Amino acid sequence: MKLSQADFTIQLLRLTETYGDKHYPPERARAIYEEVKDVPVESVEKIVTDLIADRQYPPMRDAFRAAAAGFKGWKQNPDLQRLYSSSSCRWCGLSGFMFATKTNPKISPGRYAFRCPFCEAAEIKVLSTKIPQWSKKYVGEFWPQYSDGSAVLEEDAWQMPEEIKPSDPDQFIKPTEQTPEEQKQKIQEILEQVKKEIPKETQTEFDL
Repeated sequence: MKLSQADFTIQLLRLTETYGDKHYPPERARAIYEEVKDVPVESVEKIVTDLIADRQYPPMRDAFRAAAAGFKGWKQNPDLQRLYSSSSCRWCGLSGFMFATKTNPKISPGRYAFRCPFCEAAEIKVLSTKIPQWSKKYVGEFWPQYSDGSAVLEEDAWQMPEEIKPSDPDQFIKPTEQTPEEQKQKIQEILEQVKKEIPKETQTEFDL
């Protein structure tokens, strides 16, 4: 069934009851509606359910844009059906997008998008290869986030998938070489800086 304004209002109410009215003023609500208006109502309900379950902070338009892109026509795509029937990816929430912040937000604030390497979402959704795939080589300049918007733990920042398995998106291998002590100290300093200087709510939007 096509999404109506009344259907969207019901889902918006779920969001405001979870995150508060101030995060979804009329202009922002209209922008989100434009992203999901062509998605079947039952799919929008699932999008909102997953976002609420996975995100500690209020999901903004970019999150709905990514989720809606995955649901449009998914019933005709067996790969998407398989993806959405698998366990959710803690890094991208099956959107295919990972986000990270600069470790020095005073120089370049905001969030940056990467293709997620921990599940098949980015490949199945054919996300642009102009968006770099997340790799541990970016640790130091960027600090990654989980799909709920929270900063990753130090030990997770160095992890990379051994093999892409949609049924097991959290399978990783550790780096083959142990991080030098001075580099570990640098990472600890970065983590402390991230905790102090990055606001809890990061609302920068992306043109993806």
